Amino acid sequence: MTKHGSHNSPEFANDSDIEALLPFRELLNETALQVYIADISGRLLWVNSAACNVLGYSKAQLLTMYVHEVDAQTTAESWLDMVKQIKLDKRMVIQSEHTSKDGETIHVEVTICLITHSGKDY
Repeated sequence: MTKHGSHNSPEFANDSDIEALLPFRELLNETALQVYIADISGRLLWVNSAACNVLGYSKAQLLTMYVHEVDAQTTAESWLDMVKQIKLDKRMVIQSEHTSKDGETIHVEVTICLITHSGKDY
């Protein structure tokens, strides 16, 4: 799937649901680990500075993308399968590869967790 959902604000600065998920946003933004928050469809809703720096995209660019556009081993369909499994297990750890803006392959270990907030899953 290559179509992108439209966002009201490229950084979701005014989205109260995302803001409520990030009481420690400054800490998450400054950590050396890449942090991504996506919705159930895989659309990226929030990323930290490390994700931007490692992948070479701006925050605004990443927030127009889906997980499968960053993770070379994930398709839109396999993401949905992972979500089903995470709903059962609450957490998944996988070895994968991210693709940077310049095409570099970055080997990563990804921990995927399900968070439900205000009736929405992230």
